[in-house]
Amino acid sequence: MGVVDSNHTELVSRVRRELLEAGFGLADGTDDDTPGMRVVHVPAGARVYWTPLGGSAELPGLPAGSGGNTRSAVFTAVRAVLTMHGHTVVATSETSDLIVLPSPRTDR
Repeated sequence: MGVVDSNHTELVSRVRRELLEAGFGLADGTDDDTPGMRVVHVPAGARVYWTPLGGSAELPGLPAGSGGNTRSAVFTAVRAVLTMHGHTVVATSETSDLIVLPSPRTDR
């Protein structure tokens, strides 16, 4: 289990670095009240999520005109950057967050 935790910690660090290098601003992963994008460790790998300006990272059913298009555009760009770096990225169905899966390869 220590190997998995170490690999996931390394994955979170890599994802953060790649997003910062691509020009994305990242907020502290321990503060869900401040608006911004975060990368945190989850059992499946690395979770990329966004707390909008109004706060609350969980936004069920965004109303029309509330920034849903912006969120979609940002996550499309994030997904493209991470995919270009060779990551497998999936979206969660309940919150539309992105999960970056650990690579099955061990040559990194």
